[in-house]
Amino acid sequence: MAPYGDGHLVEQRSYGDRDSGGEYTVEFSDLAGWTKPVNQPVTISDGQTASTSGTYAQQFGSLTVTIQPQPAVDAGAKWRRVGTSAWQDSGTTESGVRWAPCTIEFSDVFGWTKPANRPVAISDGRTTTSNRDLYSPDWFFCE
Repeated sequence: MAPYGDGHLVEQRSYGDRDSGGEYTVEFSDLAGWTKPVNQPVTISDGQTASTSGTYAQQFGSLTVTIQPQPAVDAGAKWRRVGTSAWQDSGTTESGVRWAPCTIEFSDVFGWTKPANRPVAISDGRTTTSNRDLYSPDWFFCE
């Protein structure tokens, strides 16, 4: 398969003179995170070469994370996918996320213990929702 710069893959198949003439169907293999092309019919004449190609489309989804409780959000609690730089506000939907397992992480907030990093799976054309992300208050004892 050959990658295109726009996030597509192309699988090319050639059938040469080792095949006898006739009608054939090229079936494309499954590839995680990509939508495969439809089967392609190809006609091969005796002694000739026939080619066909199909373009794989990369799959994308969205991710929404809701942080609780509200006082932690008010104090500045945010989230992001590990490997990205921009912190997101609670309830924000990040669109155009490539299909793949990923991990969300949470910002440090004074007076609060952040949740552990969480794995989430992004599905093609769907919004993955994470809403069990609970900050715990730090308790300080003064004498």
